[in-house]
Amino acid sequence: MCQQIKTEKVILANGEQIYYRESGKGPVLVLLHGNMTSSFHLEEFIKSISSGVRVIAPDMRGFGLSSYKQPISSLNELSDDVADLLNQLNVEHYAIAGWSTGGGVAMQHCIDHREKVSQLVLMSSIGITGYPIKSNGGQGDYLKSKQAILDDPMFAPVFSAFENNDKAFVRGLWDMVVYNHKKPAAETYELLIDDVLTQVNLADIYFSLSVFNLSDDSNGVIHGNSQIHKFKTPTLILHGDDDLVIPVGTALNTHRELKECGELVSLKTYPNSGHSLFIDQIQDISHQVLTFIK
Repeated sequence: MCQQIKTEKVILANGEQIYYRESGKGPVLVLLHGNMTSSFHLEEFIKSISSGVRVIAPDMRGFGLSSYKQPISSLNELSDDVADLLNQLNVEHYAIAGWSTGGGVAMQHCIDHREKVSQLVLMSSIGITGYPIKSNGGQGDYLKSKQAILDDPMFAPVFSAFENNDKAFVRGLWDMVVYNHKKPAAETYELLIDDVLTQVNLADIYFSLSVFNLSDDSNGVIHGNSQIHKFKTPTLILHGDDDLVIPVGTALNTHRELKECGELVSLKTYPNSGHSLFIDQIQDISHQVLTFIK
C-alpha cells in the first residue's frame, strides 16, 4: 500500500527554515538528497520503502523549499542541521541514507552522532576523501577556494544556467551524466528539472565537497582529518558501474577503507546503471535498504 507523503517545516536554532518530506511508520530512516536536487527527487523511492519504515527526507539548507540564510563552507553544517531537525522531531534512534553529496553529509553525521545512528546506506555516494575538483576539466590543478571554482571555465556554463534558469542546459546535462541509462517519465522530468534549479548554494556545495576528507591523507585540496577512525556504523554501499558523476571506484575505495578500519560494511554494484539508482534500480535498492535497516 502506497503511503501518503506529507511536507512539513521546522525552524532550526540557527534560524534556517528546513522543509522535509515524511511518510510511513516504523523504524526511522533519514534520507538525504544529493547536489542539484532536493527531497522531491526521492519521492518515488520514498513511496517504494515507506510501507516498512518511517522516512524523514529533508531539503537541506539551500536546496528545494528550505532557506539559505547562512552560507556554508563544510558538510558539517548540513550534518548539524539534520541533528537539530531530528531533535525537534524527538527522533532519538534512526538509520541514515545519503545519495551522492547526501552520502558525505550522512557519513559526517555518523561520526558526530554515532550513538544515535543504527545503520548507514551510501547510494552513489561521494567517498571518504570527498569530491576534490581539478581545473580544466580535470586536467589542471586542484581548485582550492570557492572563488577558484566560480572562475573555472568548466563550471561557468553551469553557474550561468542556474542564474538564468536555463532548463534546456540543465536537462542536457542530466541526460548526459545522470540519466545516462534510464530516464524519468516525461511528465515527471520537467518537474525534476524545475527542482534542480531551486538550489541557491551551488559553489558553496562544490567547495564543501572538496574540503571533506575523513582519511589520513591529502585529497589534493586538504589533508584528511583522520575521522574515519571514529566511524562505528554498519554500512551498506550501493553504486552503479556506469556512474559518470562519481565513479564506481569511489565506492570500492570506501568499502576497502571501512573494512580496514574494522567496520561492518557490504557493497553491491549494479551493471548498466548510472548515478541515479532511484531510476535505474529502484526495486532492488528498495529491497536492499529495507532488508538492511529492519
